[in-house]
Amino acid sequence: MILEKRLATIRGKMGITPTLHHQVALLGYEVYCVAKLLPHTVAEALIQEYHEYVKTHGFQDLLGHQMDYAMSLARREDQLLFEEVYKLFELYDEIEAHRELGFAIDDFKYSQFEAGLRSWASNNSEIAQLVAQRLFKDWKGGWWLYVQDL
Repeated sequence: MILEKRLATIRGKMGITPTLHHQVALLGYEVYCVAKLLPHTVAEALIQEYHEYVKTHGFQDLLGHQMDYAMSLARREDQLLFEEVYKLFELYDEIEAHRELGFAIDDFKYSQFEAGLRSWASNNSEIAQLVAQRLFKDWKGGWWLYVQDL
């Protein structure tokens, strides 16, 4: 029952024209989370619908945009506020979810993103550990930001 409601909510959101990258990225993260719980054929159909949604609304640059935003936070010279660190992790989660949903990503840009985020996490390990612990879920165990030695 709850899963059907979440699926209906996601499909309802796909009926609305997005205006901002974060709206599309958050919806993709929801698709990713719900798809993990659905039977394979239903999950694949939902993922395909989301791919069409992204394409139809002109957000093919979504991952590049999200990586740029994350790197603008990671490159800041001043200490990030807790909320900004939380946002940095959310951006990372959205990027990894989209990669697992089959969205293409420029390998060079991703390697720069990964190196920059690793450097930031290494230099800010205390707050990175705190946020990682709050956001960690078992299914994120393979995502490098959560398993690296902070």
